Amino acid sequence: MLAGNTYQVTVETQAGGVWRGFCGTTCNLTIAAGPGQGAGRMDAAATTENIELWPNPVRDGIVNLRVDGIADADQRITVDIYDAFGKKVVAQQYANSGSLFNTVLNLDGGLAAGVYMVNITINDRTSLKRLTVL
Repeated sequence: MLAGNTYQVTVETQAGGVWRGFCGTTCNLTIAAGPGQGAGRMDAAATTENIELWPNPVRDGIVNLRVDGIADADQRITVDIYDAFGKKVVAQQYANSGSLFNTVLNLDGGLAAGVYMVNITINDRTSLKRLTVL
């Protein structure tokens, strides 16, 4: 693997003895070698968008999602939330055009307290964010 290149890799998690894909069929993995990172360090941030998820931690099930700097004119955006066991507990899809995307994720208090991974896919690029529910 070469620094600066992005590769499509398979990432799987095991939940209840069953292996399944974490971020779909493949995830983008960029090998970074920027200042202070060291050559060959793997960095899963394969997007150039600025993604904000707040409040975090969340108490009332209302989470704001803002993505700025989207290069594509039209996007299909998928937000999947996974629990600590790798089980998908929320799946939402959106269509957007322009460089900015704003939405409110209403989790309806249906998530138990804990740490979740939020998988945000914009066309073919994926980012992961951690979300804590209190």
